[in-house]
Amino acid sequence: MNITIPEFSYGTNLILKDISLELTKPQIIGLVAPNGTGKSTFIKLISGHLSAPEVDINLDGHTYETDLIYMRRQIVKMPDQMDLYDELTARDHLRYYASLWEVEKEHVEVVIQTLNMSSYCDNPIKSYSLGMRQRVCFALMLVTKAQYLLLDEVMNGLDPDNVDMISDILFKLKEKGTTMLIASHLLENLDQIADVVYFMKDHQLAFRYEPAISQREMLSVQFSDEVHQKSFIDTFTDIPIQFDNDSLYIDVPLIDEFMLEEIFRWLTTHLDRVGEVKLGTKGCHKLFRELYDR
Repeated sequence: MNITIPEFSYGTNLILKDISLELTKPQIIGLVAPNGTGKSTFIKLISGHLSAPEVDINLDGHTYETDLIYMRRQIVKMPDQMDLYDELTARDHLRYYASLWEVEKEHVEVVIQTLNMSSYCDNPIKSYSLGMRQRVCFALMLVTKAQYLLLDEVMNGLDPDNVDMISDILFKLKEKGTTMLIASHLLENLDQIADVVYFMKDHQLAFRYEPAISQREMLSVQFSDEVHQKSFIDTFTDIPIQFDNDSLYIDVPLIDEFMLEEIFRWLTTHLDRVGEVKLGTKGCHKLFRELYDR
């Protein structure tokens, strides 16, 4: 799936700009940003719940303008709890979704069993707790068997056991070829389940983070100017260096001792242009604090 958002605004209020992203299958993609910075808008544009002439969401040559039904069946956003009907049961909701997506009725039972909903799935939604309602919303998305799943704060209202259960299901979906985009404030969970995490800042996808690489020991370097930062990056082209275009910091995963020796040799010859050097591990929490000055 290719996502192109040159600009999106509500009236004169700019929300998103300069976004170009390819979502390949299968993977779990995290999306992180403070509240009110465009995460939900971004997801609704991908799901087709919002649109604009300049926004292009392309899946296998299909778009919402040219083939709405195809796009709706392949790209599914997890419903919000306010979308549930209090008088209906979870089973009623699941059967309805299964009929819309033309999924076999037996799959409804599979989803109910997978999410341990048998004990309450025939009770009306109005009797459900916050966590039970959240599980129903997740189940409705699962029952569609869509290729691309969009989840906005899926772990809200869930206890640790249910967070683990949902995480396990997401892993299994990825193994079956599904791609998932997850907006979440549960940063430790993203460190564990995401293949890549994008941080939104200044209306853009400002930073790309790969937990599998960044959970290694990292060398963090702050440069005094962009010229020497670029010189370092150009020197070590074989290393998966992570950096923010708006920052003079870089992070280097330490793969072997020889590489570390080479890096320190370079740094010692440019000490007048290096402001700070740190060793340690990175994670979503640390990146969140650095990017948003928290």
